[in-house]
Amino acid sequence: MSAYAALSFFVIVMIFAVTPGPGVFALIARAMSEGVRTCIPMSLGMCISDVIYLLLACFGLSALAENWGGAFIAVRYIGGAYLIYLGYKMFTASAMRLSSEQQPNAASWWASF
Repeated sequence: MSAYAALSFFVIVMIFAVTPGPGVFALIARAMSEGVRTCIPMSLGMCISDVIYLLLACFGLSALAENWGGAFIAVRYIGGAYLIYLGYKMFTASAMRLSSEQQPNAASWWASF
């Protein structure tokens, strides 16, 4: 890997790391509703899963793109179609309001992780 490629990869990973996503918003919501201590296993699980995800994505997709270009293009189109489907389902879903007895209970440490 050249120095330019390594620097580009580092910048992309840093942008990915500092951009808040749905997990960060779930962590903030849990901290506001249940307290900060309940967020420790959840944040630990998020960090570990992000590292595993990045490693698998980098090595798996780069190997796919290197060896099977047509399959990589198919993965890109299937992934795009899946994201469009998820967006459609989210926009057409009806909103539900939970009553106080339907509120979820605090999860165990392992379930939060």
